[in-house]
Order: sequence, then structure tokens, then C-alpha cells
Amino acid sequence: MVIASNKMDLNQLEQAESTYKDAINLAAKSNIDLPQALGYFNLGICYDRQGKVQQALDSFQNGLSIELKKPHKTLHMRTKYMLARVLFQLDKKAEGLESYNESLILANELSDNAYIAKLNIIHSIYITGDEAQLDAALNVLKTQKLWKDAAELSIMAARFYKKQDNHKLASKYFDEGLESQAKKLTWMEEEAE
Repeated sequence: MVIASNKMDLNQLEQAESTYKDAINLAAKSNIDLPQALGYFNLGICYDRQGKVQQALDSFQNGLSIELKKPHKTLHMRTKYMLARVLFQLDKKAEGLESYNESLILANELSDNAYIAKLNIIHSIYITGDEAQLDAALNVLKTQKLWKDAAELSIMAARFYKKQDNHKLASKYFDEGLESQAKKLTWMEEEAE
């Protein structure tokens, strides 16, 4: 799975997809539950990045269907977050809200401020349209230097608003996404020094 993760980081998404599938099959044959669930989670992210939203949905649901011998709250929270995200993208708001609420409960239990912010972002985009909440949540990610997440979610907001013909907000969030991508590169260069 490390190889698949590296391929995804390099934006070699089709190769990452194939490698995740191989890892999931190997984990299933070996009857190892956690790597199988992690594989489905990561495969779902890979599908989502390729715009294969229905396949992402199926992958997250497959991951959640695996009974773990030992519960893993963090993985469950993250998978429910991604499930909510793709459900919202598919305009399945009721189902999305259910996954959103389950993930939010876990994020609060785990005191995971980054995931609370991510959840607030998707809720702001797809449910409330609350620009102030969206901006505040994006600022939480930026404060924590989670530039990749801030960029990805800003661009998600921009695409959503573009489809709504709200060009002012689409432009604002495209700009924020590009700014976060630039900060990510600057931060990576500083870390390398």
C-alpha cells in the first residue's frame, strides 16, 4: 500500500488504483481485516481524485462493510467523512448528512480539529451555503499548515459554486485553492532545507 500511496502522491492515479486493488485482494486472501479496510479507504480517495465518484462511493461502503477485529475510530471517522463527501457530490444529501453526523461525532470524540474543519467545509458547501463558516474552517486547515487539504477543499468549493453560476465565489475559492497550493510548495521547500 505504500507503493500505491506514493503513486497517488505523484498523481499516477491509474497505477495507484491498480496497486490498491492488488493490496486489497492480498489482504482479503490473507484474511487480514485492517489493511483491507484501509485499502478500500485509499482506493476510494484515488477514485474521488479521478472524478469517479460512484466508484469512490462503492469503495468507501466496501471498507465500512469489513468487520474489524479491533474497532478503529480514526479510520471509521475518516471513511465516514469521505463517504459524506461523495454522497453530497452525488446530490444524496440525506444519506450524506447521516455519514457527516457519524463522522462529526467521532471527530469530536477524538478531538480531531482538522477533521472537524473538513466536515464543516463540506457541510458549508453542500448544505448551508454559509460562506463565513466555510472561510473559518479553511482557515483552521491553513493554520495547521494542511495546505493540500485547504487547496483541495477550496477547489471543491470553487467547482461547486461554478456549477451554481456563482462566479464571484467560484473565483474566490479557485484563488484560495491556488494560494494554498503555492504555500504547500513553499512549505515543502522550507522543510527540505
